[in-house]
Parts: sequence; C-alpha cells; structure tokens
Amino acid sequence: MTNEKIDVIGKNDNENHYPFNLLQSDTFQVLTMQEMDRQRIARDLHDCSIQNLVHVIHKIDLASQYIEIDPIRSKLELQTTSNYIRTIINDMRELVFDLRPMIFDDLGFEATLNRYLELFTDSSSIKASLISDCSFHEFSSVFLLSVYRIIQEACNNTKKHSNAKEIIIHFLRKSDYLFLTIEDDGCGCSKKILDKDKHFGIEIIKERVLLLSGKCEFICSEGVGFKINIELPINTVEGET
Repeated sequence: MTNEKIDVIGKNDNENHYPFNLLQSDTFQVLTMQEMDRQRIARDLHDCSIQNLVHVIHKIDLASQYIEIDPIRSKLELQTTSNYIRTIINDMRELVFDLRPMIFDDLGFEATLNRYLELFTDSSSIKASLISDCSFHEFSSVFLLSVYRIIQEACNNTKKHSNAKEIIIHFLRKSDYLFLTIEDDGCGCSKKILDKDKHFGIEIIKERVLLLSGKCEFICSEGVGFKINIELPINTVEGET
C-alpha cells in the first residue's frame, strides 16, 4: 500500500488551516501553545497523581479499620500503601523531568534526550533509538527545548496509538537547517482517520514547528507505521529567538 503524505505545515501555508488568522499572530500561537501545555499537565496530574493519591487515602482508611481486629492485615495494607506512594513519587519525578529536565543545563541536549529515550523504552517496551551526526552545543537552549518537546509528543503518540515495537529519531544538519525525522513501525493510520480525529498530540507538534518557523510533513498508511519529517531553520546563537 502506498504511503500517504499529509499535512505539510509551514509559514506559507494557507491561513485557512487555522481560524482567526492564527498564522498571522505569533503572540496568539504562543498563547495557544501555553494553553495546550497547561491542558497536558492538568491531564497528567489528574490521570496519574491525583487518582493515585485518592487510592492511597482509601488504602490508609482500610488499614485503620483493621488495626484493632486484624493487625497483620493492617500491616500488609500499610506496606502495600507504602509501595504505592513510592510509585507516585516516581511518577511525579517523571512529570517534573518532563516540565524542565534538570540535566539539560548540566549535560546538554543530547544527554537529556538519550535519558528520556531510555525512560521511554523502559516504560513502554518500545525500543527508542537516536541517530545523529549533529553537534548541538551551538544551538540556542530555547530552540533545543522546543525540539525536545516535539520529540516527546511524537513518542507519546507512538506509545498511545501505534502498537509499535521501535521508534527512530534521526537528526541531519544541512547548512542552516536541521532536519528531524521521527518514524515508528506501528500500525499507522489512514489520512481520513487522522483528519477526522484531529489528534491532540499532532496539533501540538504542528504548533511547535510553526513557532520555530519550520515545516512538518506526516507520512502514514494503515499497517506501515507513522513518519514525521520536520525541517527547522537553525538559531545558532545562545539566547536568539
């Protein structure tokens, strides 16, 4: 089956892709991106941390009921609760790491990305590989953090929807452009399904690429995986926007 190329998004695209002349307002794009991030954080907190803490309260209440009549069972419940709290702490650490990877400032972009891909592989059983011949130290931190967020979102989409066994992230630099390809070997999807569902993660990737004045292309077909091609102009001076 021939792959379908869809959604080539760039600065010169027809403004009808978005209502209210979104592409003409950089401020509006930034605000939209911030709101998307807030929604994602709120969703992650609600789905993981808050629900887990509610479960802990129920476990503690149950253990308290057994203190008098069945001390052994009460101790077992408390031990289970203790292990559960450790899981919550790890989840919160991952959430904080997603918000601002602390090793980014100390070890740089590539080390941070490799660390994320290791955690992703451990949590999803999807082998994540990085292929790059780029030197990232000259790029601005804002630029690299934005690229990091794009890769995060693409990996999360693969984890949730693809049933893939492997995802490959490939960087290539040509002149003043950085080319990023993210490809998995999952179930893929048709253009019709992608257009109909308006996946939240895909919209986030589009917005981030637009904010970097880049272009992105989604290549997919049912049963043959999902591929994202991204072209970004490079800001090489630290602090340049």
